[in-house]
Amino acid sequence: MSTNPETSGASHIGLNSTSTLKDEIQRHIRFTMARDPEKPNRHACFMGLAYSIRDRLVDRWIRTQRSQYDTMAKRVYFLSLEFLPGRFLMNYLISLKLVDDARQTVEEMGFDLDELEEEEWDAESALNISGTSRRQGAVLPRNQLKYFPIQ
Repeated sequence: MSTNPETSGASHIGLNSTSTLKDEIQRHIRFTMARDPEKPNRHACFMGLAYSIRDRLVDRWIRTQRSQYDTMAKRVYFLSLEFLPGRFLMNYLISLKLVDDARQTVEEMGFDLDELEEEEWDAESALNISGTSRRQGAVLPRNQLKYFPIQ
């Protein structure tokens, strides 16, 4: 059995270990943000967590792209004009099934995940855009879909 993360499907970044996640957060606080990982403030902890989650998403994205390329899978592209979706971190944690690990890890670092989530910039709130008006502007009427061919 191959132990190479590139070929085995396992990834050194994709492990669901709180010690690994903590190491990744501290690595980003130190090397990406140039801060002391032993005494991070709330923003540094949030950014370290966000960069660590981004690394996991990028790793999965690359594996998906390789798989699609190798199998010559057909793709469907979708153009969306919606560009203010709100906050992402908690959605990514849920998708990666890392909420509990992230909560435990940031608690070990002296922070609360719910409070860290408030550090994330929210375009909707900043521009005072309600979710309803945003969604209404992004919806394409069903009868107009026929004008967008999929090849």
